[in-house]
Amino acid sequence: MGESPSGASCAKLAKNGNETAAAIFQQVGEYLGKGISYYTNILDPEAVIIGGGVSASLDLLMPGIRRSMERYTFAQMKDVPILPTALGYEAALMGAVAIAV
Repeated sequence: MGESPSGASCAKLAKNGNETAAAIFQQVGEYLGKGISYYTNILDPEAVIIGGGVSASLDLLMPGIRRSMERYTFAQMKDVPILPTALGYEAALMGAVAIAV
């Protein structure tokens, strides 16, 4: 019996050389990069911080993200740093708790 479908299991396959899984991360990275480029063009952030489960696979997503950033971001904003959160997988939960407290 195989693993249940999830982002983590797809990442594991991609890191083990599965071409279909790698292509999925490539496409998702391009979509994510397109969204980040729009955000960057409008707000000109100093950095973009990626959290949650996505940050665990940022190495697989980054080539697609950078490709889209190169294509869709204004020239002076193309090199904005894209970093994983230092808070780990529970970053959103920690933020929600901080707001509630």
